[in-house]
Amino acid sequence: GIAIGDALQHNNTLTSLNLERNYIGASGGVAIGKSLETNSSLITLNLGCNEIGDDGAIAIGNSIRGNKKCALVTLDLVHTKIGAQGGIAIANALKENNSLVTLILDGNDIGPGGTERI
Repeated sequence: GIAIGDALQHNNTLTSLNLERNYIGASGGVAIGKSLETNSSLITLNLGCNEIGDDGAIAIGNSIRGNKKCALVTLDLVHTKIGAQGGIAIANALKENNSLVTLILDGNDIGPGGTERI
């Protein structure tokens, strides 16, 4: 996950990345999330069934909120061990992100706080 995150910071051609069930943990999720601060080509990202947790979700949320050139349209975070803090970070990102159309959060425990904000 970390190596992929590093590569995505410099890649401006990849439009779709499916990393479902690749044993990516929190550190990989954070690295991939941080890569979205500068990436302007990725349209679809699937991190489903990886344990990125709140740390990964917070990094993703902060990045897609702050990157005005973000092209991400579909974000799949099914069964990624995201809790309330991660859910809130994603919700906060939705307030400012204008590209995301599809967000999939099935199988996470974002709780009432995260759910209400989304």
